[in-house]
Amino acid sequence: MRKAWTPSIVPGGSDHNIYLVMDDFGRLGRVWREADVERTDLETVIQDLLEGQYKSPVGVFGFNSFEGWSRDVSEDVAQEIRRRCDLQAQDVPSTLQDFVERHEGTRQLTLLANLADLERSARAEVKLRIKALAYARSQVDQPSSPKPAERTARRTLRNLFRKPLKNEGSETA
Repeated sequence: MRKAWTPSIVPGGSDHNIYLVMDDFGRLGRVWREADVERTDLETVIQDLLEGQYKSPVGVFGFNSFEGWSRDVSEDVAQEIRRRCDLQAQDVPSTLQDFVERHEGTRQLTLLANLADLERSARAEVKLRIKALAYARSQVDQPSSPKPAERTARRTLRNLFRKPLKNEGSETA
């Protein structure tokens, strides 16, 4: 049995990434927005989103039929939109707020949880250092304390402030 031929929606000989936006028209449904071939690169799609060319974007999807891949790039686009708005000290446009929150929200919550864990860890480390410092000072301040204890206390103080905090210098983004 012979299969029916289906024409390709990809322009012939096109070896570039194509990005399409799924837009939501409410009760009329969701649609793939029509786009000129020259306006399907990622930069143009992001610019069109920022300029309000879409009513209520649901997702952005990229593909390259020549290379044989396709994927949902909505999270990357949402993060880029947020980054550009932050750099310009502007709010995310109202037409994109739901889109950005929906697609970057999971990652933001994970980052916030990681930051909270890091802060708790750093506070615990500081408390330990304060206790060690108090102990070392109490050993030095005792008038009847023997010389070896004084040397140990001073060594403890020196080492205490030489040692970096946990995770210091290896911040996660």
